[in-house]
Amino acid sequence: MLGFFVVAVNPATIIATVRHADLRQGSGNPGATNVGRVLGVRWGVVVGVLDVLKGLVPTLLALWLGDRFTAYGVGLATVLGTCCPRFCADEAARASPPRWEPSLRSSRGSPW
Repeated sequence: MLGFFVVAVNPATIIATVRHADLRQGSGNPGATNVGRVLGVRWGVVVGVLDVLKGLVPTLLALWLGDRFTAYGVGLATVLGTCCPRFCADEAARASPPRWEPSLRSSRGSPW
């Protein structure tokens, strides 16, 4: 459940608000590519890294504190939290960065 809510927070929107930028200028999508267009490549990379980390960190914590199947559940919750953001009703999320995290940490064993 925590993984769902952690991922629902969008770093692109937070960074754009702090930097007083309007993400509707680019494609309108609050993601790393659009932040790169509006605020510059450096900020786009920062948002991309934060997007990956917000899916990876909860899953790794679940793996460390629990077992492999708990980590799979948390990984699934991070993808669902990105697809269905609770805090930003007008966003159409694609779930790309958190979708990578199970493969990033799958060195301990594959679920398939």
